[in-house]
Amino acid sequence: ESIKFAAKLDPKLLSSGMTLPCAAIPNGRFLIVAGHADNSLKVYNNETGAVENAKIGHRAPVVALELSNDGRVLATGSADGTVGIWLVKLPAEKVTIGENVRETIAPIIRINENNIFNDGSTVADVIETAADVATNVFTKATLQGPISLCKGHGEAISSLALNTNLDLLLAVSPFAGASFYSIMKGQLFTKIPSLAGSLCAISDEGFVIIWNERTWTIKVASINGDIITSMSLIEKCPKLTTMTVSSDGYRLAAGTEEVNGQVAVIAFDLPSLNVRQRWDFESQSDITQLVLTADNTNLLAAAYDGSIRLFNDPSISARSFNQMLQAGWTNVV
Repeated sequence: ESIKFAAKLDPKLLSSGMTLPCAAIPNGRFLIVAGHADNSLKVYNNETGAVENAKIGHRAPVVALELSNDGRVLATGSADGTVGIWLVKLPAEKVTIGENVRETIAPIIRINENNIFNDGSTVADVIETAADVATNVFTKATLQGPISLCKGHGEAISSLALNTNLDLLLAVSPFAGASFYSIMKGQLFTKIPSLAGSLCAISDEGFVIIWNERTWTIKVASINGDIITSMSLIEKCPKLTTMTVSSDGYRLAAGTEEVNGQVAVIAFDLPSLNVRQRWDFESQSDITQLVLTADNTNLLAAAYDGSIRLFNDPSISARSFNQMLQAGWTNVV
């Protein structure tokens, strides 16, 4: 069963062939979509297709989105070069203990992935306190902000990366380079023109990864901007279209565009960029999204046409497929 979302998107975004900027909130019930002609962000209910919340925080269309691992902090990048930091508020949910008590309780008591303080506070908590945001009980998914609107990048944002463990937000574009922001302070603290790119990612180990389509080069740098490793991918693979970093911070997975009915998913070691594994397979669409499980044993690759391919440990493949089908996946390759 499919759900239709009503949206008036920016014609320039559609004509440029860019992928629609969107981010799924971790509980799977809501989708944040940008690229609207009125410069707004909209939160859609995945079950009904209805707009739960709409906000405008930029003077130009939002062309890049990045959501924190826990779904509480959202970064937005605009065509005017500004970067916004938002809080995501979800409706309160009633917790029901199911038949499998362990599976029901485990997600509730699990330590937050964005816990960076001894008292259990998170980046989202600090931003919320600093902004004096009221702690209301929400009946709909809501965006609060922008808590901070950061200027100084100087070009339309191509890609964003967000790491709350490091209090780091990264914005890149092909000519202006890379801009580094503090999430909690909402401020630009350094800008490095030599780190230009069209895709970026941040590792928990402090590695910054940037793909530059103009030079067909992938680079690993420190959070200070010092180059650690640089590799040319000319004649080695098609253009990279998406990147994700493993939870341990030492693996990078990248997907490519479609060329002659073929795409590739490449796993790199960090920070060396040694190719750990490469999967080439038939597809008529670019790889648009990669997701790694927390234990780094399963990699899910989604293509523009909606097809899904799963790479995993054979011993748990049957269980993984069953879980995907139970979650509603209908197009599994």
